[in-house]
Amino acid sequence: MDTGGIRRAGWVGVGLGFRAGLGLVWGRSRVGWGWFGGLGPPALPCPAGGESEEEIRRVDVLENQVMDFRMSLVMVCYSPDFEKLKPGYLEQLPGKLKLFSNFLGDRKWFAGDKLTFVDFLMFDVLDQNRIFEPKCLEPFQNLRDFMERFGALEKVAAYMKSPQFQKMPINNKMAKWGNKKL
Repeated sequence: MDTGGIRRAGWVGVGLGFRAGLGLVWGRSRVGWGWFGGLGPPALPCPAGGESEEEIRRVDVLENQVMDFRMSLVMVCYSPDFEKLKPGYLEQLPGKLKLFSNFLGDRKWFAGDKLTFVDFLMFDVLDQNRIFEPKCLEPFQNLRDFMERFGALEKVAAYMKSPQFQKMPINNKMAKWGNKKL
């Protein structure tokens, strides 16, 4: 069977602080580092997704981690057992944020020195968690700095000051939290 040069790499550890899933190899490049890496088209180098091999790997890993992180909050917010699940979510939140803080390290952006699409995803999910638990970022100076830096981007800042911007709702009306305008 012709796979177009893509082959399974097996379980991979990319040394980026998160547990990686099944990886794929396309030519000399490893792609699909996350749990869902093999389900869509392989990640291709592009300016919005990193330029160096390390940046591309970091973007790919983080994209999947952000989705998992976002879904963990979504599952709580839409659950009929929201009030029972909320304390457990808040208990594990510092550990998850520590992983993202370690991943960011002293970099300006999550992939490195240049802004990529995962920075937009991270800003959004960190902001949602900050709305859910306003003090959650306090122990993580680098995440707070990231949020400030991203929010200060000219077009982001202009949008957030515009009448079109709405902080809430962030969930649909069926959710138990985040479903109403502030």
